[in-house]
Amino acid sequence: MGSKLCQLTLALLGVAVGGCSSAALAPSTPLPPLILSSDIPSVISRSGFLEVGVAVSVPGRLPAELAFQLSWSGIEVQTLSAAQVNCVAGEVSCTTRFRLRPPSNLAPGSYLLSLRVFDRLGQSTAVSKPVLLRDS
Repeated sequence: MGSKLCQLTLALLGVAVGGCSSAALAPSTPLPPLILSSDIPSVISRSGFLEVGVAVSVPGRLPAELAFQLSWSGIEVQTLSAAQVNCVAGEVSCTTRFRLRPPSNLAPGSYLLSLRVFDRLGQSTAVSKPVLLRDS
């Protein structure tokens, strides 16, 4: 009876399945990316480099181009390829450290720095941290 009820429920949802095994209920889309750890400094110099450490799991695989994004309180966004952060496009995980300069048009002050990772399907996840951008 349980299997028939499961089939009926799935049929009502517009899903055609031969049975209700765990394989039949497995998602067809990979899980979204997951940030396993991140290291974002709390103070950054405008004239220096921002050094970020991150470990990610990306079941939907890392894309070549839009792999990572840094957003500075939504005011300025930096888009990074897998190669720019020392990751390999097509991989399902990456642990890396990378450096880049903060956007030159940002004034000194406090920002919410968000680091977002994408997969090839456009799914993403982010981690955020308040940072102080100082003029030294």
